[in-house]
Amino acid sequence: SNSSPVVENLIPNQSIQEQDGPQTVDLNSGGGVNTNLNYTFTDGDGDSMTFSIVPGHDTSVVTAQVVKEELIITGQGTGTTSVTVQAQSIDGSATDTFNVSVIGTLAPASVTPSSLVAGVTNHYTVVFQPATVINDGDFIILTSAANSQNHTSSTLVSLSGGLSGTRSAGSATHTVIWLNGGSAGPGDTVTVVLGNIVNPGASGQAPDYTLRTTDGGSTTGIITIPGTVYGSTSIPTVVNLI
Repeated sequence: SNSSPVVENLIPNQSIQEQDGPQTVDLNSGGGVNTNLNYTFTDGDGDSMTFSIVPGHDTSVVTAQVVKEELIITGQGTGTTSVTVQAQSIDGSATDTFNVSVIGTLAPASVTPSSLVAGVTNHYTVVFQPATVINDGDFIILTSAANSQNHTSSTLVSLSGGLSGTRSAGSATHTVIWLNGGSAGPGDTVTVVLGNIVNPGASGQAPDYTLRTTDGGSTTGIITIPGTVYGSTSIPTVVNLI
């Protein structure tokens, strides 16, 4: 019957983080897992199909490729773009387009306490480069794991890198800085010094930190930073660098 390929199941829109690296797309939006593009496209004649990416998406946001009939996407920076996949058989072709939203990485980034002694109250210096432009009305959020560093009484000691702000909220696990002036973007270095954060009570490796920037609704940049190693006595400060 010389049937061309058709789209049987639309590729779901994707939300990914740049720091997670290459991702194999789950093509099944119905709760199961299916990564083979023969699930998305069918050919009425049963002819074999080849799959490819149609050029045109923003490669500064995401790159895409087909590997062994699976769709692989890799975040490159904060933003949203549309990716089109083509299925080709001997009788014709079909395409399907889906959106990919990427949260960029705040890299390089580091978190450095002024003391590595367990249980001590001290300053934490946070340094990072934004994944996209951050400015008035945006937020910087440093989060620690439960029962790790305690942020309950944290303060904003200083903020540099072309930004001004104030501590707007906090809890035992995180500190939120609200930006009320200035602007910084990719390639700029932002330094936040937080005071009155209490080190974990026990020595050893603390859980990872999570550093995020948000616009008040959506995350615009994120990075996971290895946790600090604490001791029972004072030892030289070590920077956790990504």
